[in-house]
Amino acid sequence: IIDRLGGITQLNQKFRSWGLQNTVMRNRLGDFKGTNKTSAKDLVKLSALMENNQLLSNTSQSRVIGIMNGCHNRSLLPSGLGSGAKIAHKTGTLRFILGDAGIIETPSGKRYLAGVFVQRPNNDPRGTDFIRQVSQVVYGYFDQAKVSNQVRL
Repeated sequence: IIDRLGGITQLNQKFRSWGLQNTVMRNRLGDFKGTNKTSAKDLVKLSALMENNQLLSNTSQSRVIGIMNGCHNRSLLPSGLGSGAKIAHKTGTLRFILGDAGIIETPSGKRYLAGVFVQRPNNDPRGTDFIRQVSQVVYGYFDQAKVSNQVRL
């Protein structure tokens, strides 16, 4: 896929053109040593570009969302969401870093984007707990906002 998209150099140029300041590919996948880099901020920006139809065709966007809806790891962002919430997300797990980024919709129809990365020592399970807690707090804020109908960040 990397070759079909023009190679690593071309992809890095494309990432910069999309405004992804912290995303760089240095090696082919799987990069289990963690030499390829991104940030939660860049993943949220990428999700926003996609959500606002600035990146993909409608057909491609539907496919990507379908893949993200099928994410099997429900222990990170999804574990902090309330009943009836929907999430399309992508997780990343390495021994020393854990992350999840996604598009969340509350039962009232409010949508928001979230991304959380945690640097952790040697598969420390506290990283999972931290992401769940962050997700729970942010979801509570947006879900509670339906009552006041005002969201301020």
